[in-house]
Amino acid sequence: MRVVVNYRASARQAEEVVSAISAAGGEAVAIQADVTELGNVAAMFDKTQQQWGRVDVLVHNALIPFDVTSFADLSWEQLGGKLDRELHAAFLITKAVVRG
Repeated sequence: MRVVVNYRASARQAEEVVSAISAAGGEAVAIQADVTELGNVAAMFDKTQQQWGRVDVLVHNALIPFDVTSFADLSWEQLGGKLDRELHAAFLITKAVVRG
């Protein structure tokens, strides 16, 4: 498969993943996008379609950082905010793929 390695701020690590995929005989490209932002998601999928056409497989793996603590000390505001942003990102990405 051809792989788009999405990153928000870690370009070096994304390029390392691209290099590993290429070394294994695959094709990959790193594209920067904050997947919680509609404009960033649209631009990422525009670049993907320009390079390779449609998207056949989508993997949701965006991780929104939060303070790691014991569950007993975790508040709903901490966890709920994380879940809301991650689901929002998954929604935006899925909508972008479905339109294509």
